[in-house]
Amino acid sequence: MILVSFFKVVLPSAKAVTDLQPQLDAIRQCPGSSGVIITGIAPPESGYDLYSRFFCPKHGIDEVSSLHCSLSKFLSSA
Repeated sequence: MILVSFFKVVLPSAKAVTDLQPQLDAIRQCPGSSGVIITGIAPPESGYDLYSRFFCPKHGIDEVSSLHCSLSKFLSSA
C-alpha cells in the first residue's frame, strides 16, 4: 500500500487562490507531504463552490487541477 499525504490550505478567497505564486522549491522540501492543495470559496457569480490548485513538485508535477474529488470529504466537515 502506498500512503500519500497532502497539506491542505484554505485561503480566504478564490482571488487569493488564483493570485498565489507557489514556491515550488519550498514545497518540494516540505517533509511529510507529497504536495499541497490550496482552496478558497468561489465568488457567488462564478457558478462554482470553490477554486483550488494542487502542487506536487516532489513527483515532477508542478501543478495539476484534477483533485476536486479528494476535497469533498474535507469540505463536508468544514
